[in-house]
Amino acid sequence: MAYDIQLAERVRDALLGLAGLTERCMFGGVGFLLHGNMLCGVLGEEIILRLGPKAHEQAVTEPGTRAFSPTGRPMRGWIAVGAEALAEPSALAEWIDRAIQFTSGLDPRAYSFLPPKRVPSSLHTSLTAPRPCAAQPGIPAPPADCPTQNSLRISWDDRGREKITPGSKPWATP
Repeated sequence: MAYDIQLAERVRDALLGLAGLTERCMFGGVGFLLHGNMLCGVLGEEIILRLGPKAHEQAVTEPGTRAFSPTGRPMRGWIAVGAEALAEPSALAEWIDRAIQFTSGLDPRAYSFLPPKRVPSSLHTSLTAPRPCAAQPGIPAPPADCPTQNSLRISWDDRGREKITPGSKPWATP
């Protein structure tokens, strides 16, 4: 599913300068994470926002909003706001501020990219975390120090147990 690049650009501008912010391709759109927790995203022509369970009930009653339900089952604490409700720049800023208020109170999470549980011996090479949106037209490449470009090293101990170690440069496993 494609997403509205202009809306994503408006969201980027609204989040500009926010410490701990990362951007990733998610749900067929683009997602913005605050200290590793999903803050908001652009999916189709809507923005999805994490407001928390308490604010969810009040938010879905506002015009242009609905409960976010990617699988047909609503996700409590998440809403989708349509483009018509975001026409004014102040409206977008207000929704994003509400999401920041909830998400900033959550514990920080580390970025993780976990490979399959069992890796065939023929694939004992380094795995690299996916690059966020760099291959999509109209999306600038992420900076070189982007945390999503870290690599993972997979190794096995003497008992055959898998060990996954994060690193900052790609390398091959022994």
